[in-house]
Amino acid sequence: MQIDAVVVNASPLITLFRSGQADLLPQLFKRIVVPQAVWQEVVQDDWDDPPARELRQQSWPVLESVDISPRVAAIGG
Repeated sequence: MQIDAVVVNASPLITLFRSGQADLLPQLFKRIVVPQAVWQEVVQDDWDDPPARELRQQSWPVLESVDISPRVAAIGG
């Protein structure tokens, strides 16, 4: 059963690309939203690793600006 949409964080993206399993995402989800901050974290302009290269080449990521609650953001920092 395919789920309509998901918002994905950097860690699953990096792990799936490094393990060669990123093709599972479009098989499981119709719409894969990658927040702009997550995109930046994975593809960093000067990074040249498999997740950074491969994410740039995919057609399925939907980049969106996502407002994060300051309370949630404080947990990550």
